[in-house]
Amino acid sequence: MTRVRLAIGGLVAAAALAVLAAGAGGPTASALALPRCPAQAGDDTGGPPSSAALAFIAAWAQRDRTLVEHLTDPVFRGKAAKLVADGPPAPGQFELLRVGGLANGMLAGTVESRCGAAALGEMRKVDVSFPGNRPVRMFLVRRSAGYRVWGVRDA
Repeated sequence: MTRVRLAIGGLVAAAALAVLAAGAGGPTASALALPRCPAQAGDDTGGPPSSAALAFIAAWAQRDRTLVEHLTDPVFRGKAAKLVADGPPAPGQFELLRVGGLANGMLAGTVESRCGAAALGEMRKVDVSFPGNRPVRMFLVRRSAGYRVWGVRDA
């Protein structure tokens, strides 16, 4: 039974990644590779997800590859380096639109089946607006050192 669950979970994860990859477009698009399961809630080391998202966007806007790497989850570091090389959609200006959880949808279902329902409370999506461009959606995961970005795509 466990092998069947693992096989089904793998198929669901592959389907979710295929849907995300197919739906993502534009210069900030990336196929989201799922990170390892998040750390359990504890102290708020590193601050709220909005602070991590704003720090990442500011480092991206300044093309600070070292800081961007520090603010990303290992699963996303290669794609983040490409974002830095390409530069942000609109240099210097951005606005935090909203912070939300992974409450529903295929991605939430995949995370829940792989890591358990509690994991959804440890992951956030953050939408950021750049003037003259579509909003960017960032995905963050709680780690022991605070929230880290594990994906960026056009919202």
